[in-house]
Amino acid sequence: MTERETPLPDDSRRRLIHQPDDSRRRLPLNVVHLTASTLYGGPERQILGLADALSGRANVSVLSFREGGKCRPFLSVARRAGLEAIELDNDSPRFLTSIAEIAGHLKRLKADVVLCHGYKANLLGRPASRRAGIPVVAVSRGWTAESWRVRLYEMLDRRHLEWMDHVVSVSNAQADKVSRFVRGSKCSVIHNAIDPERFADPDPRSRSRIERYFTNGISLLIGAAGRLSPEKGFDLLIQAASVVCETCPEVGFVIFGDGPCREALQAQITALGL
Repeated sequence: MTERETPLPDDSRRRLIHQPDDSRRRLPLNVVHLTASTLYGGPERQILGLADALSGRANVSVLSFREGGKCRPFLSVARRAGLEAIELDNDSPRFLTSIAEIAGHLKRLKADVVLCHGYKANLLGRPASRRAGIPVVAVSRGWTAESWRVRLYEMLDRRHLEWMDHVVSVSNAQADKVSRFVRGSKCSVIHNAIDPERFADPDPRSRSRIERYFTNGISLLIGAAGRLSPEKGFDLLIQAASVVCETCPEVGFVIFGDGPCREALQAQITALGL
């Protein structure tokens, strides 16, 4: 084994036994993310953060389904970060053509592994990875069940996870859900991370702008940011805020985000007199 070659776990070695010797794991690895990005949000930031953390140890590329052009903001940011970021030509319902296109990119990029984000990436990424002869990992963040169509696709996704080589959950709660469909040895938890240095020198003007939203003076400010969708649990945060504010009126809560639950959450805030 050369000094740049890393050993494979036994199960990974078995999966790659059909590959030629020169395709075994070496550093830097060629890592490809497959996603269906509709905005530059949390998952997209995690992909870029991982690429930055693996600098020098991995060559990271991104493939995204077109999503009616909504993928372009994220791909533009990825390109500015120095990644190869590709908008796929084929999407549903051209599933076979899409699988062939993804497999072609994986081979061209000499990918060592493909990380799939979301149900569409999982369902089409796995057969593409098999064509390319590489392992496939699903990154499971959560299931939203926000419409009948999404519920259908997420049901298929849950049943499909067992066929992935590995599943990474971003929380223990999601890992518990995944474990109902995937053997424990195939699932790991890797928590989302932040760079604390980004918060080392806060701008006091930003706090002043936020404080203007509160009619009473506050000394402690609690913030939350995210997509306003059911699985995020912002309704629970608002309920907790009502309890806290009854006894600690100097505490203020602020929520940043948008999504399908925005009107319902605003109505809840109004009803609680917050």
